[in-house]
Amino acid sequence: MAPEVMEQVSGYDWRADMWSLGITCLELAHGHAPFAKYPPMKVLLMTLQNPPPTLEVEGDKGKFTKYFKEVVAMCLQKDPSKRPSASKLLEHRFFRGAKSQEYFVNTFVKKLPPLEERLKGIKVREEKRKKAGEAEKEVVSSSEYVRGISCWNFNMDDLKAQAAMEDAKVLPISTVVKWL
Repeated sequence: MAPEVMEQVSGYDWRADMWSLGITCLELAHGHAPFAKYPPMKVLLMTLQNPPPTLEVEGDKGKFTKYFKEVVAMCLQKDPSKRPSASKLLEHRFFRGAKSQEYFVNTFVKKLPPLEERLKGIKVREEKRKKAGEAEKEVVSSSEYVRGISCWNFNMDDLKAQAAMEDAKVLPISTVVKWL
């Protein structure tokens, strides 16, 4: 969520969408959201108090192009008035040099298994998870987290309960993933 939306100062507009695009780019690049290992309330505070997240993470040097880094940095400006509009962003060299839609369809989409097969795989994993013991659930959850798959949960009661916990530093990864 964009900092200005969290602060409830100026409300939600296209500038918040540009922030979300930058965060989505980070999620795609790293396989998880920025600050994903922290409880939700801490993430809120970190988003408001810290500089915006970047692609420059230890061990990722040289992994991403200069143009991709520029797009992410442009989108993740703390000051919403400094974020580009969608039309301005599309003028950036990163998007001008993008492959055609046909390229993506032929390279990625056509190689995906049919939707029915993917759904069956999800159902099989869910059944295994239901039958698994707590320790096995933790392993499965952790491996899914590493792959960038999470169980989204926007239940405010869960978030409030998490915020009330005194010792939030020792959460199992499955709990953190559950609350993302």
